[in-house]
Amino acid sequence: MRRNAFAQAVQPWLDRLSKRYSVTTAGAPVIGLEHIVVVAVSHSDLPLRLNVDIGSRFPALISATGRCLAAFGGCPQDELERRFRTLRWDLAPSLKEWRREIETTRRSGYSIDKGNYIRGVTIVSAPVLNRLGRMSHAVVSIGVGEQMKHDGFTALAEDLLSAANAMSEY
Repeated sequence: MRRNAFAQAVQPWLDRLSKRYSVTTAGAPVIGLEHIVVVAVSHSDLPLRLNVDIGSRFPALISATGRCLAAFGGCPQDELERRFRTLRWDLAPSLKEWRREIETTRRSGYSIDKGNYIRGVTIVSAPVLNRLGRMSHAVVSIGVGEQMKHDGFTALAEDLLSAANAMSEY
């Protein structure tokens, strides 16, 4: 996985973002609606930080990355809703809230999950889009919610979006 072309291309972006915002950052290809697999990662220098390993697998439709996939994956709405009902969150949004968050993601180009997937953890994600405008990969930031709140979610999200846009050829 470390030799993956996307992983090599996104790594410098992840390193910069991780250092600038003191968060863990990751890059992952989307493998259908089942899961994503982390192929690149960068950790902050903080003594207390969240850890993600290369090869870690996460449900594709959960959290901020899931909202991005739902917004930019080109999947039928009924299939998304069926799969939404099987997801396991700490603080699950209602289906109505989730739909609204997907629309917000579609407009902004990124998503922020403030403790829904894992209580106390904020996850920010931006989709890497292919030539057809479909999500092929994700650029993700993970951190302790209160630490990330201090630095500002929007600035981080916009920087993640810049990284994702730069990776659009993968």
